[in-house]
Order: sequence, then C-alpha cells, then structure tokens
Amino acid sequence: VEGISSARFEYVGLMKPGMVSPDMGRDEVEELRREARSRDLKPLATWGVLQPGEKGISDFEKVIDIAEDLGIGTILTAGPWPYLEGVSVKKPTSKWIKEVEDFFGAMEVVAEHAASKGVEIALKPHAGITGTAKECLETMERIGSRSVRIWYDPANVVYYEGLRPEDTPDDLCVVADFVTGLCAKDIIGGRGGEITAPGKGRIDFGKLFEILECKGFEGPCLVETAVPANTPPEDVDAIVKSSLEYLKGVAGQTPP
Repeated sequence: VEGISSARFEYVGLMKPGMVSPDMGRDEVEELRREARSRDLKPLATWGVLQPGEKGISDFEKVIDIAEDLGIGTILTAGPWPYLEGVSVKKPTSKWIKEVEDFFGAMEVVAEHAASKGVEIALKPHAGITGTAKECLETMERIGSRSVRIWYDPANVVYYEGLRPEDTPDDLCVVADFVTGLCAKDIIGGRGGEITAPGKGRIDFGKLFEILECKGFEGPCLVETAVPANTPPEDVDAIVKSSLEYLKGVAGQTPP
C-alpha cells in the first residue's frame, strides 16, 4: 500500500481474495478505512465471488454492504469457472450447466441488492460465460440489471480464451458501450502465456484507450500486478510506479 501511495496513485483496488470478506467485523472494516485514508488512497473496487444457494447470496450481499460503507463503487466478479484443472480439463457438461443456471439465479437477487445500495457489479473476463467480450455481453444482457456492467481485461481474454493480443481492440468494441472500467495487465505469448506488467507484453493499450475515449469513457483503469510471491517489496513498488507512468503516457496524460 505504501508503494501504491508513493507512486502517486489516488485510488486503490482491494482485489486480493478475502480483502473484503462477508465475515469482516466492524473493527476490520474500520482498519481498512484508516489504512486507505492514512495513505491518501480511495478504495475503488474489490473482488467478490458469487456462490450458489442462500448462503452464497447472503455472503455476496454482505460484501455489497461493506463496499457501500467503504465508498467502494464496484465489485468485480466472473461467471462460474468451467475447468477442473488449468485451462484445459473441463468440468462435466451437466455440472457446468447447473453451475451456470445457479449463477444466473443468484445474480438476479444480488443485482437488485446492489442497485439499492448504489454499488455496481462488474463482469470481468475470466473464462466460461464471462470469457470474451461476447460472452460478457450475453451474460450481462441475460441478468438484465442496470447495476451490472463490464470491466474489460485484455490480458485475460488472451490467457484464458486464446485471442491474439492484436485482436483485443476488436473484442473490446463488442462491449465498449457497457465498459465502466479497465483492468490493466499485459501478456507475453498466447493462451496460458506469461502475465506481466502493462507495457511489457503485446497488448496495445493505446488502441484500447482510443476506443474507450470515442465512447466517452471516463471510468478507472485498475493496474494489476503479477509477480512471483517472493518478489522483494521494493521491486513490486517499482513495477507499480512504471506501470502508472506507462499507462499515463499511452493515454496522453502527463506522468506524475
């Protein structure tokens, strides 16, 4: 968090699974608030997993409530994971179909709760029914709630779905009217390739920004870091800072 602040970011994504949890007590929520304020950072978005059943719905609604309390405007999520192992061994079709139907049933309920709290649920490309822009759009339209939109992730559609990096601008065009945020990480190679920092791979962020600008996009761009677990903190901080400088450059803004 200190590195994010020192790089002169104004916003932070609480994206690590469990950072915003339905089991959080009041003290833990207030600690998150104090930590962000002490670094002059505003929590922007968080990650939530929607599980089927009454408990899954209740847990997701609690995350929505905590997000509202912290001033977090968006909860990113994805559809059911279609694989048993990696990105090659798929689940049995009957199991997969049931998980998809359960997801839509639960999403109908939590989307209504999110709307009542002024919190957006954003579908993030992450395989399955939120694999590429086309699947995200179809899923969003079936849910049919104005509180559900899309955060595009160009590296994920390459990594999970095998799109070529040069095809991501065309993929983005499919959903550009409904994109309210962008997840910025890069990729070297194709399906199952190496995730890396923005500007270190083959994603053309300049072209993506051009497409969004033409649509009047004014949403956030969330930098995702992908580094080995044993990476020294100072190296992570350097990657975060260089990512901001790169993205500001291709977006035509003046780096801090």
